[in-house]
Amino acid sequence: MLCALLVDRFHLAVHAETKEGRVFALELGNKGPKLVDARDKDAYPVVSYGRTGAAERPDFIEGQNASMALFAERLSRELYCPVLDQTGLKGTFDFKFEYAADLSEPAAGPSLFSAIQQLGLKLAPTRGPVLHLVIDHAERPSGN
Repeated sequence: MLCALLVDRFHLAVHAETKEGRVFALELGNKGPKLVDARDKDAYPVVSYGRTGAAERPDFIEGQNASMALFAERLSRELYCPVLDQTGLKGTFDFKFEYAADLSEPAAGPSLFSAIQQLGLKLAPTRGPVLHLVIDHAERPSGN
């Protein structure tokens, strides 16, 4: 409905392009994965995040019956940058780790990049495909 409104009111025309850009690769760490197979393979796959309430590790990410592709997608939203699953791991896993998203605090704990190593994984900066939305045409809105 929103797309139809934008097209109708602004005569908006857009297209998507994929260009090379900055991304992170979710990879296996040097000592291999430390992930636990999902206990309930029939459970709805989810990767959630939240606050722990602890001063040193105030944030957490938890996965239940989660694939690495789903985990990479969730990390993309957390890092505001595409994350590509390059672990090669198949199947689903249960995991949880804590970290400090705001490292400006003096008692801040490990960053997301450090804490993810608890799972035997790492995030490596690299270049890869990034989807861009390109506006081809837009006009001032028409009257009501």
